[in-house]
Amino acid sequence: MLSVRQFVMSMLFGSALAACGGDDGGGTGMVDAAPMIDAAPMIDAPPMTNNALGQLCPTMMGGGGTACPTGNTCVALMGIGTNTTTGYCSPMCTNATQCTTGYTGPAGGQPQCALGPPMGQPVACAIVCQMDTHCPTGMTCTTAGMAKVCVPT
Repeated sequence: MLSVRQFVMSMLFGSALAACGGDDGGGTGMVDAAPMIDAAPMIDAPPMTNNALGQLCPTMMGGGGTACPTGNTCVALMGIGTNTTTGYCSPMCTNATQCTTGYTGPAGGQPQCALGPPMGQPVACAIVCQMDTHCPTGMTCTTAGMAKVCVPT
């Protein structure tokens, strides 16, 4: 199987050969081969999603906020905080970069890929904080185990 680099190099080399057909021999100086493009450009990066980390969303009927945009899910930290009907939007993650890229919350809040099932891999982001001012509007900094995280008020 060709690597992406090998594929791109073969496409560039093949296009250069096709475009260098030379004179058609009729003395007109016309090139007898038109450049050939037979494949759309490839992009191997994942599509960008809107990072709505910290936007409030309803976890049940009557909850506050609005539905999360595409690429985000509404999460709630059960048993932490006092709001039982409102959660917050989070992009799905497998590493911290997916949480920090595009995060527009207040300075001091530290997005981390830290939420998941017990004994499982993290799948959603949490905002680690030290004080309420580190949290987005409508959220407060609350102790959750050995860390402090932002949760809906």
